[in-house]
Amino acid sequence: MAAVHIGATNWTVSRLLRDPKAALAEMVQAYRTGRRVWLLAYVLWGQAGEQRYIGVEKTCCLCFSSTSPSASAICWPKRSSEVFDSIFVTRRHMLDCIQAHGIIGDPIQSWQATSWITTLRDRMKVAVDAGAMLPACKALLLIEFTQASQPSLAGVSRLLHSEASRLEGLSHLNRCIHGVLHCTGLEEHRLKCNMNVVAKMFDAYRVDTIQLVGSDASCNFEALRYTLQSEFAVLFSQIREQGVLTADACDVLTAVDDALACILLSEAQQIVHSIPSVQRVLADHKRLK
Repeated sequence: MAAVHIGATNWTVSRLLRDPKAALAEMVQAYRTGRRVWLLAYVLWGQAGEQRYIGVEKTCCLCFSSTSPSASAICWPKRSSEVFDSIFVTRRHMLDCIQAHGIIGDPIQSWQATSWITTLRDRMKVAVDAGAMLPACKALLLIEFTQASQPSLAGVSRLLHSEASRLEGLSHLNRCIHGVLHCTGLEEHRLKCNMNVVAKMFDAYRVDTIQLVGSDASCNFEALRYTLQSEFAVLFSQIREQGVLTADACDVLTAVDDALACILLSEAQQIVHSIPSVQRVLADHKRLK
């Protein structure tokens, strides 16, 4: 990460690490005055044998009221499509955002909502065709939230509270560690990275992964547990010999993530197949498309 822009102030990463309390206080003040927090990072991206630096930006926006929950929001998403993919503190904040984007009448009947629903249906169809029931059901639930009733709410909630959903979170952590280690293949990136923190992230990931694969929900994949343990043993040997994880660990993390992806797909399929109502709704939406 190159810098963090908090309101009108530019914080370097080293300054942020030295004084996190002051940074947090300034971040709160920025939100209270309707300003944004903007993250900026530079990564070395390789494509077709050519490597170049690219900038990655992320703007964090919070709907905030400085007085009471009924007061007007002073910060909202930039694009109208983000209004339908955001979580608001109060109904008043949501209505302020809708008014700011010029949405007149019933928001669900607007062209922005129609475009958003079309995007969700496309997302759901692609996921169903790929056998990925978890993202398909998430898109289905968002579609039903634009309707008067949500017949699939109970079934989808069961899936979202299952081990399959936890596996998805572990997959995100795996890719985060993988991305950091991939960058450390270059000396200039390695010097900027706190490898002790990366090692702790890996250890937390390893413990949760072995615990989840060894649970009753993953009993059909008991044999895979020993395969994953042997893969993790390779990384432990690397930490013991070199003191830190290196970019050489990326192949092992990819193999582990592929194995967990298989378990995720299987468990999500099992849960959805045990809920006929969700199956019917997914099939109906796919047929309509």
